[in-house]
Amino acid sequence: MRKDVHLNFGWQFVGQVQEPHIADIDWAEKASVVDIPHTSQELPCNNFDERSYQCQSAYRKTLDPDLFTGVSHALLRFEGVMVSCKVFINETLVVESDSGFLPFEIDILPYVHRDQPSELLVLVDANENPEIPPFGHVVDFLTYGGIYREVRLTLLEHVYVQNARIVTELSHSRPDSDSTPAQVHADLYLNNPAGANHEVTLDLRVSDQQGNTTHQERFTRTLSGASEEVWSHTLSITDSDIECWSLEQPTLYTLETKLSGSKPLDANEFRFGFRSVAFRPDGFYLNGERLKLVGLNRHQSYPYVGYAMPESAQARDAELLKFELGCNCVRSSHYPPSPHFLDRCDEIGLLVFNEIPGWQHIGEQPAWHQRALDNVHGMIERDWNHPSVFIWGVRINESADCHKLYKATNALARQLDPSRPTGGVRCIANSELLEDVYTFNDFSHTGRNAPLQKRQQVAGAEVPYLVTEHCGHMFPTKASDTQDRLLEHAQRHARVINQAFSSHEYSGAIGWVMADYNTHEDFGSGDRVCYHGVLDMFREPKYAAAVYASQQDRHPVMELAGNMKNGDYDGAQFGALWVFTNCDSIRLYKNDQYLQTFYPDSRGFPHLPHPPVILDDFIGDQIARHESFSPREADSIRQLFSAVNRKGLDGLNLWEKARMLWLLRKNGLSIEDGIGLFAKYIGNWGDASASYRLEGYRDGQCVIRKTRGKSRQAVLEVKADNTCLTQRQTYDVTRVSIRCLDEDQMIRHYASDPVQIKVSSGLLLIGPVLRTLSAGQTAFWVRTAGVKGQETVTVTSDRFETQTITLQID
Repeated sequence: MRKDVHLNFGWQFVGQVQEPHIADIDWAEKASVVDIPHTSQELPCNNFDERSYQCQSAYRKTLDPDLFTGVSHALLRFEGVMVSCKVFINETLVVESDSGFLPFEIDILPYVHRDQPSELLVLVDANENPEIPPFGHVVDFLTYGGIYREVRLTLLEHVYVQNARIVTELSHSRPDSDSTPAQVHADLYLNNPAGANHEVTLDLRVSDQQGNTTHQERFTRTLSGASEEVWSHTLSITDSDIECWSLEQPTLYTLETKLSGSKPLDANEFRFGFRSVAFRPDGFYLNGERLKLVGLNRHQSYPYVGYAMPESAQARDAELLKFELGCNCVRSSHYPPSPHFLDRCDEIGLLVFNEIPGWQHIGEQPAWHQRALDNVHGMIERDWNHPSVFIWGVRINESADCHKLYKATNALARQLDPSRPTGGVRCIANSELLEDVYTFNDFSHTGRNAPLQKRQQVAGAEVPYLVTEHCGHMFPTKASDTQDRLLEHAQRHARVINQAFSSHEYSGAIGWVMADYNTHEDFGSGDRVCYHGVLDMFREPKYAAAVYASQQDRHPVMELAGNMKNGDYDGAQFGALWVFTNCDSIRLYKNDQYLQTFYPDSRGFPHLPHPPVILDDFIGDQIARHESFSPREADSIRQLFSAVNRKGLDGLNLWEKARMLWLLRKNGLSIEDGIGLFAKYIGNWGDASASYRLEGYRDGQCVIRKTRGKSRQAVLEVKADNTCLTQRQTYDVTRVSIRCLDEDQMIRHYASDPVQIKVSSGLLLIGPVLRTLSAGQTAFWVRTAGVKGQETVTVTSDRFETQTITLQID
């Protein structure tokens, strides 16, 4: 029977080797012990030469001969090795791979020793090879190097079910839905390398998430004798027995297969969901209902270790996108992501645009084109059962038209999976449309023009249309930038999303990008970082993150894009402050005195589900209460002072200036008196007691409250995303954030203190022990080291009290 053996712990590693002399590798002197996922070269956070990791390295592991007793096949599977590699068993080359973003496997049983340990050696080449996508020209991301995804050995009998393609058909999608049940079409891929032709029995069972049987069948067939064959079978299930996979209720099912002859031969499981996806000229439809797609692109890189992060980190990014950023979709730019990421998207209801490797360049050699086709095949075959995947990206990102290649990629995708549409991300208008959806990177918005182009301008026809990138490099923004730049960054994202909601011609808009990322010298800032993210590299938010987070309704959001500290504003005046929120209204208080209730800016953002709230009146009825003006005059002065606050005195028109002078003179006041009034009710310059409170209301109830005071305190907050870690098939990690906070729990943006990190012996720190706060915060990851129990993370600083948190390792 099938048995999985995970091979992720205890590899020997040598960082730089020369081929072909693998027998000369000095393991005794140069090797270190590492665990998988692993990066061949740990890098600084920024300011490094990307050529430093482009070298050859070697990994070695010993395989116990007892593993292979009584088995017919031993499939060695690598989920991802970057960029290319050669695998040796006992110094015999058994397989080569040149697709770093997809898995490969080989039956190693013919090469292992049955009576003594065998040596597994992997020679990894991290050099950018122009014959392998995405290389051949410049690329705006780094590919790092190493065995960066997990490795396992699957031990099998002579016949086994290698894969299954599961396509569900819902009754509502068929004209005879009143009488026809839902169906599961399963193509079962049997491997029979020895060419057996005896009779076998196959048991199929569909179960829900609680393990309850929804449907089961048994049938007997005779093997054809072919080394590979496909058995197709359809299971009909009553609609009342199933639930559709949706964003709100991502219900999953499992197809269990059990194969037996004269004895049990194989058991395998394949997870899937019942759902339908469709693009039409008037939008995207999930389970027959139109859904506006709002999401972000994602790179799978992390500081210091590049791509080498295990399951929990991959899952955390999916959770962050769905639950903290409020996205309903993500694009896996520009390559297939980790299976762990897709698994978590399946579980939480996050749609995925899955894409082949590539960036602008199409190689001229036939071998390059064939590798692109191989990537289409490998991506779809690996991921076709994920209900979260709603479209296949079968075009090299932002490449020119190439009729022959893209006719072939689309044909292959439709052959492998006719249940999903194809897309091809381009940055050129009126390109040849061979895909089902015109997917386009629209970077036309400069802050002062229309946020998006019209579909007719780009596609030239009423076809399904999806914006797959926007903003990004048009306005790179660091977390440490000024409030004005951070706000403009957020406003641009808000304008684009608002425009996407304005018409059904846009199926949606996917912003560039979730988090900042390292890149080549040709792109990004001078420190090898593209600051395009709504989060920084450590997954800490910028203002733009709140634009996305505020568009969901699961939990209240009220993020003020500004610190309300006088010295950060021209003339010490706030002007108009923006709040990104999903609240119905916000009540503003100054020194516990009610000022005003503000409502979402539905005029400026008429199509956004939750427009921002703009605070532009910091006076309320204070003048009427505390001065001798008539109610009407007090309101006029309030409006004029608010206009000065927003536009400055020089920004007032002639009528407003004349009105101000008339009101002052009518009440026997000089211009200096007017300036004094303004300073009293708006200026706050030197006002020791000025503090503000914002209360967010939904359905008449206060659901969130935040204060802005004088920020007299400064403390460090150290917090782990997950305090319970579990080491299973490989090590586990968690992110730990460090934030300098004031007494209102607001980040002190200008804090730049150095801090030192220390972990107890059962943990390993990823990256350096010394860090510096940037924009008042930073973060790091720690990983397990093979022990169980309680472990600690301690952060010290010259200025702040030492902070220690405890993690439980199971």
